[in-house]
Amino acid sequence: MWRRNAWALPVALAILVGASTLDGEFVGDDGRALLDNPVVNGALPANAVLTHDFWGESLDGPNAVSFRPATSLLWRAVWSLAHEQPFPFRALGLVLHAVAVFFAWRWLGALGTPLRARVIAASLLAAHAVNSETTGAIVSHADLGAAALGFAALDVLARRRGIAASCLGGLLLLFAGFMKESAVLFGILGAVTAYTSGLRGRQLTLRGLVLGLPVLLVIAAQLSYTRSADLARAEWSLGNVAHGFDRVLLGLHFLARALGLTVLPVGIAPSHGYAAMELDPGALAPLAAAGALLLAAGVVAGIVALRAHDTVMATALMLLFGPVLLVTHLVIPIITDLPERVLYPATLGAGLLLGLALERAYPRLGSARTLGIAALFLTVQLGLGHAPRRAWTDRYALWIRAYEVEPRVVRHELNIAWVLMEHGRFEEAWWHELVGQRLKRTFPNPVDWDEYDAIAALGPERAFREGARRLEPDPRRMCALVIASLEHVQRQNAAMTQHVLRELRPSLPECEATDR
Repeated sequence: MWRRNAWALPVALAILVGASTLDGEFVGDDGRALLDNPVVNGALPANAVLTHDFWGESLDGPNAVSFRPATSLLWRAVWSLAHEQPFPFRALGLVLHAVAVFFAWRWLGALGTPLRARVIAASLLAAHAVNSETTGAIVSHADLGAAALGFAALDVLARRRGIAASCLGGLLLLFAGFMKESAVLFGILGAVTAYTSGLRGRQLTLRGLVLGLPVLLVIAAQLSYTRSADLARAEWSLGNVAHGFDRVLLGLHFLARALGLTVLPVGIAPSHGYAAMELDPGALAPLAAAGALLLAAGVVAGIVALRAHDTVMATALMLLFGPVLLVTHLVIPIITDLPERVLYPATLGAGLLLGLALERAYPRLGSARTLGIAALFLTVQLGLGHAPRRAWTDRYALWIRAYEVEPRVVRHELNIAWVLMEHGRFEEAWWHELVGQRLKRTFPNPVDWDEYDAIAALGPERAFREGARRLEPDPRRMCALVIASLEHVQRQNAAMTQHVLRELRPSLPECEATDR
């Protein structure tokens, strides 16, 4: 009975996690990806998914980022029924998460994974705290959908070897790649499992074609348009401006942090990077050294697993290290630094390694004790993930929490300014706006945080009135900072613009002269 119905535990956990954010609104990038996206909201015909990117930008324009037509079509279908209501989109996230967990469970079973290891691995995928953004943000449906289709493709390919099954698996993998391009990792996973499971000759060739063709099509689609060189600066991504030894150090630093998040997910935040993190070899070196050791251990363990044709162990290592390597910028540059949502499949790998370790260390461990151990880990993960998941239901709560967890990040500074001005807290918002705009101007150079901390310690009133002058004593640079801040604020909140002009104009006569 237990063996037949064990799948229900991870799926129930996935539903529980998905249900925890059903009452949320559109948050973060959801507005840009859905509400303002002409492909999703019907302002453009359905075939525009082939000529516009994930954000509704024309692929011929300078702002195209990622081509994910399957996700856009799925959202368009939901929009046609629900329009601007967030609940159906959040319900879709619950379904996608549960489907991804279910097919991950099935696929691990097809590989011959021991039952207890499957329970732990699939349950951690369902409940892992670092997946808070993936399961809480509507815009992360791309990650959930890609994983659901990717695991389904691998399950089909693992269970059947005929041409029909191969074609179905390849088609699912292609759709996964058009949900999100990171799904090419599932193609690599399929190749690894095909080799370790003993496929040879004509069957191995067929599997290679089935897996390789969708991967090549997705990569070709992503390379068919030109990303603007300004996109890296627009996201203030250190991974896109680091070169040489700095790039290696930064990548290994990211690797250690990402692996750490799959084990003990603390410091979960919507954004990581500049200027909480800087291109300072001394600051990057400790975690970079740990990252180098972990990468070396993973490579050695992977080679051993491949040579031994240990399919489950090789799969666990690929699941863990594949997404982690993707976020390091060492393999390919991505737009943002350390995006937690990309680690979704890695949590299945971490859980599988944990399950295998328990299986091999305690082969006679009974079901009751296994469930007890799993319950302990899952309780910790659910506890750590509750607050960050709930933050994705409300934009004010999201950016307040983001700033508390990971202050000094450019995006957090600008977004907390935005939500504070929406609540009429203009003086506090102005200080964060000044900090965000100045950090944009100093990117990617190191930042002297002592001066920022000293001004913030003066209190909101004095920081509001004296912040610009103290940050930039030179009048021309100070005025440039004030004008850039005002222009940004004007696009978001005209009332705050008027408040700042009314309160600060008399104390900044040199800016009046500069403006004239």
